[in-house]
Order: sequence, then structure tokens, then C-alpha cells
Amino acid sequence: LGLPPDAVSVSVRDGMVTLAGRVADGADIGSAVWATWQVDGVVGVVNALGLGNGFGAVDAVGAAEAKGPAGTV
Repeated sequence: LGLPPDAVSVSVRDGMVTLAGRVADGADIGSAVWATWQVDGVVGVVNALGLGNGFGAVDAVGAAEAKGPAGTV
């Protein structure tokens, strides 16, 4: 995705992955969620990614849970 290493934090518990952080391009959110679903053992993805650098930025979707690999954000 070409993001800085600290742009997105990832936590995993029992196959449930939470993505959190800020990205500059909204397309990166969908790409990150899709890529996460491609990892063996993932049973769910919680998307807590937002747009911008954190200063007056608008959240793209808040903490919406994707429903599967075909799910969109």
C-alpha cells in the first residue's frame, strides 16, 4: 500500500483482526481490509481506519466490521 510503517496498527485475537490508524487515501482502507482477509486464519476484520493525519480528519467508516472477503468498507 505504500504506507509508513506506523500508519496502521494491527491487533489479533482468536482470528479476529482489528485495523486502526489513519491513511491519506480512502482506497487504502479497502485495500487493507481486503489484504487482511487474504491471510490464513482470519475469521473477521474490524475496520477502525480513518482518513487524514488525525488533525481535523474525518473518519471514513469508524469501527465498522467487514462481513467477509467480498465485504466493502
